[in-house]
Parts: sequence; C-alpha cells; structure tokens
Amino acid sequence: MTACLYVGMGGFIGSVLRYLVGLIPLKTTHGFPLLTLFINILGAFLIGFINLILLFSYLCNRNNKQ
Repeated sequence: MTACLYVGMGGFIGSVLRYLVGLIPLKTTHGFPLLTLFINILGAFLIGFINLILLFSYLCNRNNKQ
C-alpha cells in the first residue's frame, strides 16, 4: 500500500511541475512541448539521484550493523 502512495506522490509532483513549467512563456514555432520534455528529463535525473542516496544510506547502515 505504501508503494501505491509513493507512486501517487511522484505523479502529483511531476504533474504540478509540468504545469508550472508550462506557464513559462516560450515561443516555439513547431509546437513540440520542449518544457515538458525538459521537466521529464530533470525528473528522471532527480529520481536517479534520490535512489542513489537511498542506496548508499542503506548500504552504510547495513555495514554498520555488522
């Protein structure tokens, strides 16, 4: 059940950021949503960074218990 809440929180944060970034005035002539692409790439790097931090903290705590 907590995994479902984490997915929901991630979806909420991602959609709100996409909306806020979409408010930035950017003139594009081809209609491709560059701002949405940017926030998706940024979100992917952020998720990877958070996973890296959690992995290192888990491994450090596991090594300290032994």
